[in-house]
Amino acid sequence: MGERWSAAEDGRPEGQWLTAVPWAELPVVDLTGLGERFDRIVVLSAHPDDETLGLGATLAALAATGAAIEVVIATRGEASHPHSPCLSRTDLADVRSDELTAALDELGLAPAEHWGLPDGRLGEADTHLALKELIDDLLQWHRHEGLLLVAPWSHDGRADHDALGRVARAAAVDTGVSCIAYPVWLWHWGTHEDLPVADLVLSCPGADALHRRGRALDCFESQHTPFGRAPGAGPVLTGQARQRAERVADVLIDPDGALPHRRVPGTVAPGEFNAMFEHGDDPWHVETSWYEARRQALVEAILPHQMLGRVLDLGCSTGRLTAALAAQAREVVAVDHSAEALRVARDRHITNVDWRQGSLPSVLPELEGPVDLVVLSEVGYFLDGAALMATLSAVMSLLDGDGTVLAAHWRRPTREIPLDGRLVEAQLDSLWPTTARYTDDDVTITLSAPHRPAVTRGGR
Repeated sequence: MGERWSAAEDGRPEGQWLTAVPWAELPVVDLTGLGERFDRIVVLSAHPDDETLGLGATLAALAATGAAIEVVIATRGEASHPHSPCLSRTDLADVRSDELTAALDELGLAPAEHWGLPDGRLGEADTHLALKELIDDLLQWHRHEGLLLVAPWSHDGRADHDALGRVARAAAVDTGVSCIAYPVWLWHWGTHEDLPVADLVLSCPGADALHRRGRALDCFESQHTPFGRAPGAGPVLTGQARQRAERVADVLIDPDGALPHRRVPGTVAPGEFNAMFEHGDDPWHVETSWYEARRQALVEAILPHQMLGRVLDLGCSTGRLTAALAAQAREVVAVDHSAEALRVARDRHITNVDWRQGSLPSVLPELEGPVDLVVLSEVGYFLDGAALMATLSAVMSLLDGDGTVLAAHWRRPTREIPLDGRLVEAQLDSLWPTTARYTDDDVTITLSAPHRPAVTRGGR
C-alpha cells in the first residue's frame, strides 16, 4: 500500500479495533517458552521507535527472562520532520539515536546496531540491494544459532516498513530462519479487512513490562513533542498513535506458527479466590474496611441514573455493591468465578439478582443482552491483556445503544496479578468516551459511553 494517509491525522479510533480484532479467539504467546525455544532474537526496525511502538512491552518481558535480544535499526530516522526548519537531518538523526538508546535501556535492552541507510528510501533499488546484503550477512552471522527474526509487517502501509518486512521475510524463508512480524501503522489507516487474522497471535506482558514500555515511549520526545510553532515542527505521534502503542496486549503476526502458545487462561484462578474464604466469609474486609465503604459510596454517587434498568455486575464478589445496585435496578445479573464468594452473596437473599458463576471473558457469551449498565469494580487487573480486551469487546456487544460502563480501579501498586489499576484505566480511556470521572490517590471511578462516537481531531 502507498502512503495515502498522514501520521499527522488521528487515524482510526482505538475503540473500533476493540470489535475488529477477535481478541477472545486468538492464541496467546508463551513468553517464557519463546525465550527457551530461541537462542537469540533479532529485532529489525525501519526507524528508531518502531520496535517500541510495535512490541516494546513484549521485548521488556522477554528481556526480564534473560532472553538474548539484539535490536537493529535500518535508518536513523532523519526524515521524520522533512519540512521542519528547527533541526538539520543530521542533528535530528543524532537526537533520535540518543532517544532510542534511552528507550532501549528502559526496556532492559542493550544499545541498538545502526545500519544508517537513508530514511524513506529502503524500497528504492540501490538501497534495497544494500538492505538485502545487510540482512543476508546478519543471518549468515547467526547461522549456527536458533534464531528468531522479528521485522515490521510487510503490509504496514509505510514504505520503509513494507520494504524492510519484505526483504526480511524473503531472507528468512531462503535460510529457514523463523520470522514473525509486528504492525505499527496498520492500526492508523487499516480496517478489519486488512488484518491477517489467521496469522495473528497476542503477547500479554505483565504490569512491569507494560510500564517499562510507557517510560520507553516517553523517551522519544522528538516524535511526540513539537519542536516549536513553525510549520513542519509538529509531533509525528499524536495522542491516538500513542494509545494504540500502549495496549495491554501486543498483536504479532506469526505466519509459520513459530511461536509457542500458552495453554492456561490469562486470569487469576478461581481456586486462589476460594482459598481466601478458609478463614472467614469476608476476606476482602468489604463489610468493615473504610476504603471499601468509601469506594462504594463514590460508586453510588457517580451512577448515571436514579433508576438503572438492567445491570450487569462483573466480578461481584460477596455482593455488597450488588445489593446497592439492586436497590436501584429492575434486574441485576451478578457474575463471579469464585463459588465461595457467590455462596456468601446468595445469603443476602436479594430477589432481583441473578447470581452466575463463571470466568471472564468466557462466561460473557452465555449472558443475554441488552443491558443498560455494566459495572467493572476492581476486576480488570485480575485479567491479562488478552482476557481484558476480550472482556471489553464482549461488554460492547451486551450493552444497549445508550448503555454505560462504570469502572472502579485501585490505583496503588499491585503484586502477583497480571495488571494494575492505572493500566486498566488507561486502556478504557483509549477505547471509550468518558462522561464522568473521579480520581484520588487510592481509586479512580469512571463512567464511559462505548457506543457514543469518539471525537477525533483533524491535523496536528
